[in-house]
Amino acid sequence: MVTSHSAKSRAARIAPALILMTAALAALTSPAQASIISVDFQPNGPFDGRAPVNFTGVESQAAAADSVFAASNVWNILSIAPDPGSTTNPSFSGLKDSTGATTGVGVSFTGNIGSANDVPIDNTGSNGVENDYFLISVSTYSTTANYAITGLPANTQVALYLYAPNFSGSRGYQLTANGSTITVSSGSGGNALAFVTTSSSGSISGVWSTPGGNEGDFSGFQIAYGSSPVPEPATLALFGVALAGLGPLRRRR
Repeated sequence: MVTSHSAKSRAARIAPALILMTAALAALTSPAQASIISVDFQPNGPFDGRAPVNFTGVESQAAAADSVFAASNVWNILSIAPDPGSTTNPSFSGLKDSTGATTGVGVSFTGNIGSANDVPIDNTGSNGVENDYFLISVSTYSTTANYAITGLPANTQVALYLYAPNFSGSRGYQLTANGSTITVSSGSGGNALAFVTTSSSGSISGVWSTPGGNEGDFSGFQIAYGSSPVPEPATLALFGVALAGLGPLRRRR
């Protein structure tokens, strides 16, 4: 087959515009990277002679439950007075995301809350998270406590992974979260993954309770959130240049 000079010339002129358009389309359709907040609850000093453990790195159980958590290795270590002491209405703000950047996300509780830890009984990569915990109980502290995670994007579905200690027996807890109920059992495999839609103010809130009639031991949580891909101005400009490049070619043809 013989290709004419004019056809070759048109192809040469069209190729750069097509390359620009392909790059622009890829940028327009690529998903936004999720932001991840990781929180480890623990005492602010030794409990029963045992120092708290700061977790670092990727938590394997959360990453297995949802691969979005495999990108998180920065943890917020939040602490209150250890048992038999207690803290009323603890609140934490300016949590860091998985890049180490300070965000507007915070978490707060309304109630009388204690904290404790145990010997490292889970060595599968989540010991540092599950070993320490905040607690409520039916005898010593508040039976229930209100909580709120604030500063998230409004009306957005987020992935919420909740941790409980690897204790046998009934030391799990329940959270209501914007109308949904999430049960988190203690013991091996007791952690829970849930998908929750934030409120119009960008929060997740509800009640932390102890339906098992014992302690409600809350070891921490991870939350992954992100907005729908929105084209950046530079991407839109690139797309416009590509279309403009094709216009004259069409007219000449």
